[in-house]
Amino acid sequence: MELTNDRINELRANVLKALCDPIRLKIIYALKDGERCVCELIPLLRRSQSTISKDLDMLYRSGILGRRAEGKKTIYWVSSEGVFRILEEVDRIAMRSISDLAKTYSQSEKAL
Repeated sequence: MELTNDRINELRANVLKALCDPIRLKIIYALKDGERCVCELIPLLRRSQSTISKDLDMLYRSGILGRRAEGKKTIYWVSSEGVFRILEEVDRIAMRSISDLAKTYSQSEKAL
C-alpha cells in the first residue's frame, strides 16, 4: 500500500486529534510509569468506565497506546514514548503563549 501525502496527513491528524483532549492527556500521563487496566484509571480520572474506555480506544487506534487482554481485564500502556517528547514541545509552545499574553497584559496595565 502506497502512502500518499493526503493519507500521511490524515494519520498525523488522527494522532493530534487523540492528543487534543484533557482527559486523554491525563490517561497518557497516568500510564507514563507503566501498565494499567481500566479499573485502575476510573478512580484517578473520576469518569465513567464507558467514557474512559472510549478515550483509551481512540488513543489505541491512533497508535499512542498498546493493549492486551488479561482475563476479563484489558491492560493499556504507552506504546510510543515519543508522545512525551511531543507533549514537552507543546508545553514549550504553550508557555511562550502564556508569556506573550502576560507581557501584553502588563503593557496594557501600564497604559491605563
